[in-house]
Amino acid sequence: MQAAKNRNATITAYILALMFVAGKRATDEFEGNARIQVPVNMRKYYPSETLRNFSMYCGIDLPLSEMSDLDTIITNITQQLEHKASKQSMSEMINSTKRMVGAVRYVPLFIKTPAARLIYGYLSDRIFSNTLSNVGVVKMPPGLEEHIDSMDFVLGSARTNRASCAMVTFGNTATLSITKNTADPTFEEELFELLKSDGVAPVVEGSVLYGS
Repeated sequence: MQAAKNRNATITAYILALMFVAGKRATDEFEGNARIQVPVNMRKYYPSETLRNFSMYCGIDLPLSEMSDLDTIITNITQQLEHKASKQSMSEMINSTKRMVGAVRYVPLFIKTPAARLIYGYLSDRIFSNTLSNVGVVKMPPGLEEHIDSMDFVLGSARTNRASCAMVTFGNTATLSITKNTADPTFEEELFELLKSDGVAPVVEGSVLYGS
């Protein structure tokens, strides 16, 4: 995406910056922090041939009061991504998880199950304002590429977060999908305006409202 290159940013850092600004414009809050969850592909650190997903995550934090200049927050976001998504940080998270699992290994299941549900209720989605999962560029065999225009990658809706974002790039088309638990269109409208003001002309598609 040329807009990201113009700001010397990766596509992930660029989209995160837009999400932070759009999120601020879509909320009535003036203080506090916004935090976006970013899944990290662990195969780049620990090569694996498994079919199952192999990822951890990091959290990118920004105070609402600092979300004004796009270039400034892109620099902040880039620095956080380099540190928090590094092999060292991810390895520390794996080791912490391993220690935690080992600590409750011999606790009876009838105690662990309700405790895990309680912890998930207090943490999980509640500690994040949004999610961005970018799977990057997808390659297909030459015989198939000519029959594919674009690809979609859609996250399931979260329990508490009102919006979750996912991105995939195929050929010259990057597709950003937004899964929402609210009919309020402010977040995506602000994203659209931010992209337009940065010289990007996005094509918008939507689905019908469910549960309304």
